[in-house]
Amino acid sequence: MAHCKAPEQPMPIPTASMAHLKIQSPDPSSPASRPSMQDPNGTWLLEKHLSSNIPLLLKLQKIPFLIRHAITSSPVHLILTQYTETDAKGQAQTHLDLIQRTAGTLSLPVIEDKRVLDWVEREHEDIVFGKLLTRSVFVRGNVSDKGAVRPDLEVNVRVREGQEVIERFLRGEIDVDGGQTDGFLVEEEEGVETGADEGGKGLWVHTLEINEKSAWRAETVWGFEMVKGERYLTSRVVVANGKGKYQLGRMVFKFLSRED
Repeated sequence: MAHCKAPEQPMPIPTASMAHLKIQSPDPSSPASRPSMQDPNGTWLLEKHLSSNIPLLLKLQKIPFLIRHAITSSPVHLILTQYTETDAKGQAQTHLDLIQRTAGTLSLPVIEDKRVLDWVEREHEDIVFGKLLTRSVFVRGNVSDKGAVRPDLEVNVRVREGQEVIERFLRGEIDVDGGQTDGFLVEEEEGVETGADEGGKGLWVHTLEINEKSAWRAETVWGFEMVKGERYLTSRVVVANGKGKYQLGRMVFKFLSRED
């Protein structure tokens, strides 16, 4: 998503395949049953009217106009599958598989992105974003001077002007226009192995994508936020090119169903 790194700125589903996709709102009285960063499994719909700057992000990533138009004019579904496997050294690793599809007359191939949340650099290639070097990891939060808990991460995207804005946006302190915001919800489930610092608060997914050929970097923080009074999965993204120009964006996803 390929943050998955604001909108102008993070594939269609055939009509027949969409017939069984029904809205399935989790019971708010039962937090354990609703999607979380430890269990985001299910199908999500990109709510474009709540998102911001998607076209601008794609343009800065040098995505061709027809592909940008297909993404911005068609419904976009994201299927997330998170699971744990043991590596060759016997260590447990959290995997996060992302499948992105569009639905509509402007069809794009399905994008599949398989991540391991260990911050190890891996190669990925797809028809939209090209050949990438990617990293992903769980992060915890720390407490600010004002008592707010924000994701504790080292920002890799570097620009000559606007670095503080980028860092405050990715941590959820401000929105894409620079205004103050409540930011990410601080949520976590007890007894769930994540590999993140167990002494920290909250839980988020931090990703980085580098396209060396097109000279851009995209950095993303995934979490949950309250948007217009409802809880959504969001990805806060910053994309920067080799000339130091950058764009902020936020993608907002509505939970549809545990079934894909």
